[in-house]
Amino acid sequence: MTHTETQDYRVYGWVLLALLILTTITITVTWIDLSALTVLVALIIASVKSFIVLRHFMHLKFESKLFTVFVVMVLGIYTLVIALTFFDYLMRSVIQLISKTQICLRKLQILLQVLIRRLK
Repeated sequence: MTHTETQDYRVYGWVLLALLILTTITITVTWIDLSALTVLVALIIASVKSFIVLRHFMHLKFESKLFTVFVVMVLGIYTLVIALTFFDYLMRSVIQLISKTQICLRKLQILLQVLIRRLK
């Protein structure tokens, strides 16, 4: 497949600058404690960077609309998998909290049973 469309070198310079800025932001975000949101922010920035690379270096903006739809569908599936993984990551802490609460409630129940037996 040959393309007659070309891009000016200035466009590549701006793309390089954008990728460097986004990389710097990604590194800076890792130093800030955002808890579980650190991963989400890093993934969003990585997605923006991949969009820039797809659009300019892989010449997606010169392709047909059908090919663009296919790429968007793949990225949608990718986003769904990441969202499910992130949901699983968040739910682990919730499940651990529920488990610890159940253990505490069980210990409290045993303590109350012992106290009731002593009072009888």
